[in-house]
Amino acid sequence: MVRITIELIPYGLTEIPYGMTANRKILGSVDIANDGTGTKTIGNYSVTAINGNGKVFRKCKIEGYRRKADSIWKLMKMVFDIIVDYKGKL
Repeated sequence: MVRITIELIPYGLTEIPYGMTANRKILGSVDIANDGTGTKTIGNYSVTAINGNGKVFRKCKIEGYRRKADSIWKLMKMVFDIIVDYKGKL
């Protein structure tokens, strides 16, 4: 499974200075799980998109991902193209 997590990091601080509290906030996540129906070269995936309060807002399938020919970035683009429709609506 691949999990994409989107965090809001205040002030862009990746390391928190001593005495300062980290107020990172998870805005959402996407789980991409192999559904077991593909082959060694073609992957099919179940996708679950979760908003910041932990509620599922979209489920979909990705079929025909070329495991060896395409990068993880291509898979992420395929996922986000489905999650956010052509009008930019969730």
